[in-house]
Amino acid sequence: MTDPPRHRIEWRLAVLMAHRRIKTVADLRVRLVHAGVTFSATQLGRIIHDPPRRLNLNLVEGPPAVLDCDISDLLLITISGEPKPAEEPEDTDRDSG
Repeated sequence: MTDPPRHRIEWRLAVLMAHRRIKTVADLRVRLVHAGVTFSATQLGRIIHDPPRRLNLNLVEGPPAVLDCDISDLLLITISGEPKPAEEPEDTDRDSG
């Protein structure tokens, strides 16, 4: 009997903010307000590093719009226990022919 696959969800808001050079809660909040999404500074401070317990539409729509990404970039889901697809071999000798 095999173990069921386990899901791991990585919350990547802080990583995406760093890639976009958004350094503070205030900066993110201003961008969200311009996008029509309102969060309190306390809420944002909490969800930047810790995954939210639940997702609402503001959270699903706001950060991805401001960070120019998809929700799948914000929530990285990995499943352990499932077979990985076969990787294609790299063609390193392409130009020598």
